[in-house]
Amino acid sequence: MTGRRRAALAAAAAVALLSSCTPATPAALPDGVTVELVQLRSDLSVGRMQLHVRNASAGPVELLSARLAVPAFREEAVWKRAPATVAPGAALNLPVTIPEVSCDAAAGEPVLTGEVRWDGEALPFRVRPEDPLGAVGSIVAAACAAESTEAAVAIEATGVAVEGTGPASVAVLTVGLRPTGSGRVRLVEVRPTVLLRAEEGDGGWPLDVAVQEETPPSALTLPMEPARCDAHALADDKVGTRFPVVVELEDGTIGRFPLPLAAGVKDALLRFVAARCGLSG
Repeated sequence: MTGRRRAALAAAAAVALLSSCTPATPAALPDGVTVELVQLRSDLSVGRMQLHVRNASAGPVELLSARLAVPAFREEAVWKRAPATVAPGAALNLPVTIPEVSCDAAAGEPVLTGEVRWDGEALPFRVRPEDPLGAVGSIVAAACAAESTEAAVAIEATGVAVEGTGPASVAVLTVGLRPTGSGRVRLVEVRPTVLLRAEEGDGGWPLDVAVQEETPPSALTLPMEPARCDAHALADDKVGTRFPVVVELEDGTIGRFPLPLAAGVKDALLRFVAARCGLSG
């Protein structure tokens, strides 16, 4: 055999070896299998969202791994409970922890990558999941509004005082404001929740409080009462103490984020609702 022939055979063998070791090119999910990004009420207080996988195909699909990349997330959101099988005609939520948000990141679409088992074969995939309710946008907007606000003022609900007794009692939530020495922000209002509202009426608490570097530390008081008194609402509470804070940032942007609560404040508010509604046993 000539040297040229040996070289050609060796090159062909090398190409074949490399081809056998190269993973399959990521492709779309099997026909009928779709993924949406959602955030449930139970996710809000724990910094989580869901990969909602729906299988409209004729056969089961097994999810082996899933990683969500979002330009505004500092790292991938990884599903850590693999594997899971979605039966034909069924849907399944895969929970992922929301990573830290980067407010300086360029805009871009989420990309979901991973691996599924289909017809007995493990296949990589790469898709752009749907986000029908704008879950990612809401998550990023809230995180960046909170970050911009914190640059001007540290805001936190620090305590609850109950005034009166029985059906006439009112909870007064104290909210501390401590300027942090950078920027300016206007606190527009604190909105009610499904469980608690302003003492008078069914709305929230208008504020119109401007905070900047020279503003001294201060505190707000928000008197409140239960918005509803059924036992199911209290037992199944997910967002009843997540008061939305509406702010106007220095550039005029209106933002919204959950009011931070100091340790013990949530429990104190829930105890107040139970006592005021006669549900404390």
